[in-house]
This record gives sequence, C-alpha cells and structure tokens, in this order.
Amino acid sequence: MLESVETGTTPLLRRMEHFGRTLTLVILAAATLMFVFGVVVRQMPAAEIFMAAVGLAVAAIPEGLPAIMTIALAIGVQRMAARHAVIRRLPAVETLGSVTVICSDKTGTLTRNEMTVQQVLCDGLTVDVEGAGYAPLGRLAIGAEALPPGDLATRAPAVAALAEAAALCNDASLHEQDGRWQLAGDPTEGALLTLALKAGLNPAELGVERPRLDVIPFESEHRFMATLHAANGSTVPMGAASRSTPAAGTRPSRRRRGPAGACWRWRGGLCPPARRTWTTPTSPPA
Repeated sequence: MLESVETGTTPLLRRMEHFGRTLTLVILAAATLMFVFGVVVRQMPAAEIFMAAVGLAVAAIPEGLPAIMTIALAIGVQRMAARHAVIRRLPAVETLGSVTVICSDKTGTLTRNEMTVQQVLCDGLTVDVEGAGYAPLGRLAIGAEALPPGDLATRAPAVAALAEAAALCNDASLHEQDGRWQLAGDPTEGALLTLALKAGLNPAELGVERPRLDVIPFESEHRFMATLHAANGSTVPMGAASRSTPAAGTRPSRRRRGPAGACWRWRGGLCPPARRTWTTPTSPPA
C-alpha cells in the first residue's frame, strides 16, 4: 500500500505545467505559420525565414517567469517566518494557501492542553472545585456551601490529605509570568498541583518541611508513582486506584536485598515492582 502512494504536486505547479504546455503549442504554431507564410506568400528564402521563425520562438519564451515565481514564493516564506512558521520548500507556501480542510490533533489546536480538577470525591464527600486552567483561583465548595482552606483539615480531613499528597507526589511546577500561570511538567500533575494551591497549601514550603527522600517514577506499565518523605517516613502514592489505594496511609518498612542495599516495602499489600529499588537514605526517617 505504501508503494502505491504517489507524490502529488501543488496547484501552482500544476497550473504552471499546463501553462507551459499551452505556451509551447502556441509558439510552435506561430513559428510554423510564419515559416509557411514567408515561403509561400512572400517567396522568401527558406533558410532566412526559418531563422526568423526560430528567433520568434525563442523570443516568445518567458525566461523570467521561473525567477518571478521563485521571488513571489520567497516573499510568502518570509511572511510565514514572521508568524513563526518555518517552510522548508517554497511550493509549500502556495499549498497552504490552497488548503480547504485541515485535519489535526485537537491538543494545542482546538484545546489549550490544560487540565483542571473540577470535582473531588473522597471519604463520602463531593467537593466542587471552581476555576479553570492552572491559575490557583477558585474556591472549594460542598454543594452551595464554601469550604475555606483554613477549615479544610477539620471539615474534610480526607480531602486535605489528598491535596497534600497531590503537592508532595508531584514533579510539576507552576509559576506566574506576565499575568499568566505557566506549567512546567505533565498537565495531569499540573492540575493536581493547582488543586493543592486552591486548598491553601504551598508546595515549596511543604517540600522544605517534608523533603523527598526517594521516588518511584510513574510508568504506564505499573500505573502509579510514589514518593518517600522525611519527618514521619510517609509514602505518598499516586496513580490508578487499583494500584495506589492499598498503599495509602501506610508506613514503609525496610527489607534487605543483600549487602548492596535495601528497598522500601509497603505494609498495605502493594509492593513496588521487583526491579525498582529504593536508595537507602543516609539516616532512617523519624
């Protein structure tokens, strides 16, 4: 099937090819008519009228047309470059101008490649999250009643713990630039980090209070990510519910794997993959 695919030409090149064929036929017809008229009607020598016909044919060829077309396409490339579009081939500029249907991925084209947490279901509570994008603007609410960040730990402790886990088990970062919040990292982690900010947490201060000792990076094969933090030796998992839920709220314990070092194992029925080894911290967590 791939071998049967033919390389097409642009509309401009097709029109130029048609114009070239038509112009060639017209020039040949005019030169032939001039030769016949000179020999038959004017009784001119055949060699002399032949040279005149050839001269007419050569003079009628538009030699500057390719240069003019190249200059016009180069101007189009320059205008596209001013709009941050790099064109490798000159005819592609004309092709873009002839496009009637564009099929593209919706991410970044029809959408903004942003994710936002809109609702949290935790411990029997349904918490609505207002706001859009990565800006930490918007309140938490249970129904029509607002849930201030200061009351989150007392009224919805499970949601507060979830927001803390979203801030700790996260590799993304948010920063404000020119009045807009910019994300550096995965959109999913950015949405969770925004949730933590709306819950009144400061991820930078939280990272200082409970520094990360080690991490199991997220992989689609295992469907979870986990981080180990100091202070209380807690393990924070994040990922698919079937993989991360058994590990939530448990404390890590050491299991030796020989003289080379140790690994961390959860007492909740979930073990990290056998090929994942935690680096032994210099001092055990308090």
